[in-house]
This record gives sequence, C-alpha cells and structure tokens, in this order.
Amino acid sequence: MDYLLRGSGCAEHEHAPAKEADGVGYMLAGAEREPAGVWGGQGLGMIGMTAGTAATEEQVRAVFGRLEHPTAVAADGSPAALGNRPRKFKTREQRIALALAKEPDATEERRAEITNEVRAETRKAVAYYDLTFSPVKSVSVYWAALMEAGQHAEAQAVVDAHHAGIRAAMEYVEREAAYVRSGYHGRTSSGLSVGVHERGEGLSWVRWDHSTSRAQQPQMHSHVTVLNRLVTTSDGEIRSLNGRAFRPIKEGADAIYQQVSQTALAESNGVVFALRPDGKAAEIMGVDQRLCAKASSRREQIAGAVRSAAETFVERYGREPSPAERKEMDRAAWRQTRAAKNYEVAPRQQIDN
Repeated sequence: MDYLLRGSGCAEHEHAPAKEADGVGYMLAGAEREPAGVWGGQGLGMIGMTAGTAATEEQVRAVFGRLEHPTAVAADGSPAALGNRPRKFKTREQRIALALAKEPDATEERRAEITNEVRAETRKAVAYYDLTFSPVKSVSVYWAALMEAGQHAEAQAVVDAHHAGIRAAMEYVEREAAYVRSGYHGRTSSGLSVGVHERGEGLSWVRWDHSTSRAQQPQMHSHVTVLNRLVTTSDGEIRSLNGRAFRPIKEGADAIYQQVSQTALAESNGVVFALRPDGKAAEIMGVDQRLCAKASSRREQIAGAVRSAAETFVERYGREPSPAERKEMDRAAWRQTRAAKNYEVAPRQQIDN
C-alpha cells in the first residue's frame, strides 16, 4: 500500500495482509505527489465511510492492511474485525523450496517446470483486489501536452472522461461481483457441494489517481482497490468476495472503461479515435505515435525481454515457442521489469501438466 500512499510505481495484482505493512505498503503512495485516494462503492456503510470522501492513511491501514473497522471496537476493546481473520499461508519462496525438495534429482527442465507451477498458484489470503484503469497512451500524451500549454480546462476534461469511464466500469463490477460464497463448498460424502452463492449489500473501494508511470513518463491511470469483504444480504454477516467470480470480470470492466472514457473525451474535446495499424487499440488521431513510443519505455523493455526469452527458449528446446508460451513470456517479462526478478518459461505442455 505504500505505493498508493506515497506516489510511484504501478502494478496490477492481489494483495495479501500477512503483515500490516506487507498489504498496506502498496496502496499508500499518493500523499506526497498524487491526490489522496477517494472512497467509493455501495457497501461503505460496513466500515462507516462516505462515498467521495478522502481516504486517510489510518483508515487504509486499518481496513485494507489489517481487515479491521477503522473506528469500531469489539467487546474486548480490540479493533472490530471485518469478518474472519485471514488465514496465513506459506510464502511463494517457501512453497517453491518445498516443491523442489520433493524431487531432489529433478532435471533443470523439470525444476523450471516446478517453479512455474508454484508461481502460478494463488494460495494466499487476499485482502483486496486491484483493478487498474489506464487509457491508451495517446490520451496521456494529449493530456500532458494540454497541461504544458496551459489549457487546463481541456486537460480537466480529459481527467473527467477518465473518471466517467471508471464510474461506468465500477457500476458493472458492483453489479457482477458483489457476491459471497456461504456454506460448505467442498465435496460432501454424496459428491455434491452444499454451499451457495449469495448477494452482498455492496462493495467498498478506494480510487487512487496517478499521472505517471514507474519511469516518470506521462501515464494517466487509476487503481481501484476493492475490499475483499462485504455484508451478506440474507443474514448480515461479513464474508469474503467470491474471488473466482471476481477475476473474470476484469477484462469486461476495462472494455467498458475504454468505451465510455473515449466517447466522453470525443464529446468534450472533439478528438477522434481511430484503430491503430496493429488493430489492438484505438488512439487519438493526430498524436504522433513516435511520441507515444518514447513515452512508453517500459513497454519497450518488456518487448526486449520477451525477445531475449524467446531466443533462449529456441536454443534450449530447439523450436519456436507457441503463442501460449509467448504469452507466458510476456507475463514473466512484465513481472521482471516491475520487480527485477528472474522468471523462466518451460515448454507449455509441461507448464499445464
């Protein structure tokens, strides 16, 4: 949380509250260089917050870092917990070491396979989910140019369009993801699950607005950190979100964000979006793509890391990586350029086994 409270860096992931500082550190970065986070969601009554108000460091550390009510106390005088306390799991490094120890004679290829399998696991206590909303690069370059030219009204319209897209996307998330799993969802003696999925009263989140990338280049984006707790409508109990249902909606939320924000910006500033030659996204016509590329140094770092990984793969396995393996390389390069860690990609058929 310190990233969001203090002001630099950018990533999209889920965060575990094993220690208060571990979970909170990512979020607390904007106090010095970016605007304070803003509360949102239909479930804020659970934590006594009001939509549109600024999120203080104390509130964020309590709610997202320790899964505690920011002001309420339990009967014993301790801070009131938001549902059950999170379970504690072994770290990824501990799990990798244990998995490798089970096969001490494994080949180098098998060790890479085991490491990748463990890295792909998500066995951790999740305190919140992080959705990142970022416009295409030409929007950020256009916004930065308006600010530099002193055209603050037009620049604010870019920000307003960005926020309009986020509001629409979060309405979709609220509608599709505010569910919990209650009861026992494992297999019973009959082989059937007796657990049920129930509607919650609403989600609680904080929106954090950032204006630059890790490389301090123009990159308007916002993180929306959604609390992994909500009140169950049927009985008033606080439970965790149904994470399996939450993850698949991220792409839908981003698609809604892009459509609504681009439409709003076209209406307010008269810009025109057109599909890029690669067909992957629409950019603002008239914004030089070479300028966008210069403001996207990390993307170039990722592309270079993927090329290097592909060359190593060919040398080791004697064939070109498949599309699925290239996708895994891209993910590994994204992690590597963000956290300076090394990841190895084994052949896809082995990763999937």
